[in-house]
Amino acid sequence: MTAAPNNLPVQLTRLIGRATILKEVTHRLSTQRLLTLTGTAGIGKTAVALTAAEELLPAYDHGVWFIDLAPVVSSSLMPAALASELQLKIRSDVVLPNRNLAPRESHRRDRSNLVKAIRPCEATALCQN
Repeated sequence: MTAAPNNLPVQLTRLIGRATILKEVTHRLSTQRLLTLTGTAGIGKTAVALTAAEELLPAYDHGVWFIDLAPVVSSSLMPAALASELQLKIRSDVVLPNRNLAPRESHRRDRSNLVKAIRPCEATALCQN
């Protein structure tokens, strides 16, 4: 059996001392599509998310994708960053901001169109902040 497509980075170390939170994350992702992991810098949110993604990979035939949003400096760039990493083929006038719209209206439309593009996919997101 071939592994589902993914872009998960190879983890060079094992996750230690996080069995309880890892079990909770994988359990919650079996019943909900979006889960946010929060906490102070350096406590292992990304490590937990990546380990959970590896464990859940067999459940997602179409793959599991890691998208590092740290380089995204503006929320208006979020739709383009997600579309690019997910290799969605969408017209630039649909997802990218329209200069004729007010910033808030443009952002709302961009988000709505990206959600419409992703909604048919079986998608679960692990987010950290």
